[in-house]
Amino acid sequence: MKIIGLNGSPNKNGSTHFLLNKIGEIIKAERVDYEILNLNDSLLRLKVPFCLECSTPCNQSCYKNSEFHEIVEKAVSADGIIFGSPVYFGSMTAQLKCFFDKMRFYRGAKSFYRKPGGVVTVGASKYGGQESTTHAIHNSMMVLGMQVVNNGHIDFDAGHFGVNAQRPAENDEFAAIKLVSLAKRMLLEVKAV
Repeated sequence: MKIIGLNGSPNKNGSTHFLLNKIGEIIKAERVDYEILNLNDSLLRLKVPFCLECSTPCNQSCYKNSEFHEIVEKAVSADGIIFGSPVYFGSMTAQLKCFFDKMRFYRGAKSFYRKPGGVVTVGASKYGGQESTTHAIHNSMMVLGMQVVNNGHIDFDAGHFGVNAQRPAENDEFAAIKLVSLAKRMLLEVKAV
């Protein structure tokens, strides 16, 4: 089995990466393969990083055989995905939104159908838009037909939307507990599918 962390932050080593890395440590401890994929650089190397709907149906011409395409193929083949984004104007980053926008081909192919997915977000303040960002990511996941996984686990509580941390994430003790809960729930759902 393999779970990937998809980092939508423009900062490869910031708080979002920290959260994805910590959840990865928990997942790897259960002998499940885990890898963090960073979207920013792969999108910047594309001629046009955002979707122009250049073909209908999508033929992937804007990213075929690119580093971004490799990331997408890893996401498709993964058994589960943890999406990570800092809060930008109350929503996900442009990088993560570009990822979802470019999934038109895979949506048609139902490549993500029933794939479990969780969310980690981080904001500058305690109530800095983390839940609205999580909702935006959940909405995009549902359009792909994914199974939205919250951070509820029998060892903890019924859960909430995901892990919503305050920057710097390494100082957020509540988020650290929720990372364990989300990791355990993701493992449970991935094994069930």
